Amino acid sequence: MCGSTKIYWRITFVISILFGLGSILWTYLDGWAVISKKPTNKKYSQGELVTALNDLEEKLRLSRRQGQENQTAFNAALLIGLVLLYFSLIPAFQSFVHPLTIMTAIPLAMIGAVWSLLITNKTQSHAANMGLILLAGIVVKNSILLIDFIEMAKARGLPTVEALRESVRVRTRPILMTAFGTAVGMLPIALERAIGLERLSPLAVVAIGGLMVSTFLTLLYVPIFYTIFEDALVWMKTAIAKLRGRSKEITNQAIK
Repeated sequence: MCGSTKIYWRITFVISILFGLGSILWTYLDGWAVISKKPTNKKYSQGELVTALNDLEEKLRLSRRQGQENQTAFNAALLIGLVLLYFSLIPAFQSFVHPLTIMTAIPLAMIGAVWSLLITNKTQSHAANMGLILLAGIVVKNSILLIDFIEMAKARGLPTVEALRESVRVRTRPILMTAFGTAVGMLPIALERAIGLERLSPLAVVAIGGLMVSTFLTLLYVPIFYTIFEDALVWMKTAIAKLRGRSKEITNQAIK
């Protein structure tokens, strides 16, 4: 059978597979999977070709179902990781609020990760998910550096605003060094110049894009969220104190 046989499935991932009836290649084109059978010297009956393509279709469906299951498992693991991260930061800062401030950097990093995938025309994959985990760890570390310095500055007697300014001024250099050092180290993988690591290109793209965006957003928005949470905490304490005072007054009046 000469020429090429093409069958289209609406899918979201790419795979290449070889069959005994010749080389059948699955490529990704504008949201469709294009399956092309390269011609061989042998001739096959149409029934044999249909059987092979049906077998291929079943394998593709199985592969897609496995991909969806893996994505669901990854989302559950990521959620559990965020919960464990929150509860591990509570004893470190002796606060239920500051861990939330630190974790606000993670959504900021996701912005850069998505942009980088769109710009480089990469698809979401397991490698990209691994890059998200790597990215989350780095941006959380940067946020910890900021919040820890703010708390130490406030312990020395500085006002909150001055502590925020001092933390950004002092911690900007190490945060930038970490971000740019990691990004430069990931460039060969992102450009697919590292032999044997081409499949990890989405990981590097996500890490680089997320770091470049989240580094500057962290320095800007983490102090803002810190003040928001601090003001909310002060307001809650004031409201609780007023409620307690009113309850005591009502109790005293009832006794009289």
